[in-house]
Amino acid sequence: MLSNFVAVLGTPFISDYYQGLYLNAAIKYELGTCSTSSPSISPAPVSTPTARPTMAPTATVDLCEEQRLITRMNGNVFTKGSMFDVTPVLQNRDIFITEITLRIDTNETDIPVRMWIKNGTVLGSERNATAWTSLDRGIIRRGRGPEKRSVIQLARYLFVPASGTSTGIFMRVPDEYNIVFTLDDPSKEFSDKFIKLSNFVSKSGLPFSNQQNNGQYPNAAIKYELASCSTLSPTTQSKPTLPPTRMIIPVTPSPTFETPCTEQTLTTRMNGDVLNKGTMFDVTPVRNKDVLVTGVSLQIDSNETDIPVRIWIKNGTVVGGPEQDPTAWTPLERGSIRRGRGLGKKSVVRLPKFIPAPALQTTGVFFLLPEHVNIVFTYQESKEFEDDFINLSNFVGKAGVAFSTDATLGLYPNAAIKYELELCQ
Repeated sequence: MLSNFVAVLGTPFISDYYQGLYLNAAIKYELGTCSTSSPSISPAPVSTPTARPTMAPTATVDLCEEQRLITRMNGNVFTKGSMFDVTPVLQNRDIFITEITLRIDTNETDIPVRMWIKNGTVLGSERNATAWTSLDRGIIRRGRGPEKRSVIQLARYLFVPASGTSTGIFMRVPDEYNIVFTLDDPSKEFSDKFIKLSNFVSKSGLPFSNQQNNGQYPNAAIKYELASCSTLSPTTQSKPTLPPTRMIIPVTPSPTFETPCTEQTLTTRMNGDVLNKGTMFDVTPVRNKDVLVTGVSLQIDSNETDIPVRIWIKNGTVVGGPEQDPTAWTPLERGSIRRGRGLGKKSVVRLPKFIPAPALQTTGVFFLLPEHVNIVFTYQESKEFEDDFINLSNFVGKAGVAFSTDATLGLYPNAAIKYELELCQ
């Protein structure tokens, strides 16, 4: 096969060049196994015109070398998230993705990257959070700006089975950063002899919102190796899309981490001017550690005492239908605010029990106050809050009856969430 044609103008290796210009030529060749010539390199024969030219040994590909597939680097579109399919080309050749590099628009350090994986194509699941398995966060130790690729240090290798179907990958950077994309035809694909990348979808809003564009591929490189060459053989487990526990590649904690068994608090901003009755949002552990929500404080507009608080929880995200579907939720015993502290301060909600937020998945929570009491909200579309262990996202403000249609996406409560790691219990 002849490929990757480049025409050079002027001085070799220095002057301008054009990709895609192929020479009008014919290449004669023979199989090395058919030749009577010595495999060693020697000058072309001159004594006998009929003699076969000597040939160097045919180069072989080391199947167990780490491979890399690169998309093009000519993008000028900036957005938050990238979904695409990874498909092994050969049967019985499972793949481990060992590293991903992306062009991003920052030079900052220690940038968290949210990761999801799924069995099957991304198409049809772009807005369905329940179709995806959340992974430990990756991290970009040092951003290299929009002109170079920055390395994502994966928390674990990504296992892509050669099962005849694709594996979907989804990566999202924080709101203040962007991945660089190229806009192309939705059918655009990249492939080599072992894997194919296809069905590219960019996401600009919340992870599973309807803000997406098909055909935008990230300016990226995928490093991988064949599973048959690896000592890290996958084993049967409850979530087959995940590699085995022994494959975990530790992400070095930031020096700012608190002692893991100290109770933590994640606080939203306190600058709100919107009043509403109820708040829904997602709680997602950032690392492979189960979390227990031990306390919630809300800014409310009342100084009353013994205010009842209705509480629901659910497996999976709050958006995409559950906002109006009471059957998707599990009600808990009522909590209470023993003493309201009025506007400008947070009032403590006494929980009937701790709220579990298992690792590698999202848990939805819903708090609703009585008709005459309001929570204070701030409006900011696609806003998220995150620390070293949990992420709060997909905020929904509820104005009417618990599961009415009076829902506003992007309203986050002026609140604080206390939690601790379940392993510390």
